[in-house]
Amino acid sequence: MNHRVQVGKIITRVRARRMAALTRTHGMQHSDRQLDQFAEKTYFHELDAHDQIMRRLQIPLIAFLAISGLVGHMLQSLINKSNSILTLCCYVLLICSVVSLTVAAFYFGASIVGRTYAYLPPPSAWQAYHQRCVALYQDFEEKDFLVGAATQSALVSAYVDCATANRANNARRAKCLFGVFRSLIVATVFTFLAFIFFFVDAVYHVHQTTSASAAAAHSMDQGGSKPAIRTASICIQWA
Repeated sequence: MNHRVQVGKIITRVRARRMAALTRTHGMQHSDRQLDQFAEKTYFHELDAHDQIMRRLQIPLIAFLAISGLVGHMLQSLINKSNSILTLCCYVLLICSVVSLTVAAFYFGASIVGRTYAYLPPPSAWQAYHQRCVALYQDFEEKDFLVGAATQSALVSAYVDCATANRANNARRAKCLFGVFRSLIVATVFTFLAFIFFFVDAVYHVHQTTSASAAAAHSMDQGGSKPAIRTASICIQWA
């Protein structure tokens, strides 16, 4: 009886050691579980960052359209004006604004086009992989443990690969988004300065037009009073 108990204890120890060896080889320690959870959280975090970047691109798009409309209006209004110093300064500032808007459009396009994100395979692919693992380990005593460990390892590898690729894409898109905002700020400054010159030039032209109209009216008044004075003198001489 004691011999059987001792044999049973030996078999239990052997199985425990074998299970520990399998755990070290195919399973996960506590630190491994933490790394796997970190990979899973990073994967979903990068997908959320993708959505946030897409939402943040709406603000510079509206600003780009507004600044472009204002620049186009000022350029169209300056076509028929004289080449004064104010007009030339306004042209130079508007050209700088157009260049900044072009750079912003380039960064905006780069932040949208050419960024392919990596996603996990569909459930059908995981089911097929699980069936292949079952067929591979069906002759082993610990087949359930081996199949689960292999599937978990493949899933974690997919999380790591996708999260790494998506992190690189988000970093490039965030850099392009920063370039869009920086270019739009420069374009806004140039457009504001151009609007100041445009407004001053418009006020100057209105002042010139008003002065010319007043001078013309004054000359017409003086020209109309001279014949009346001459007629009155003739009437006096005739009398």
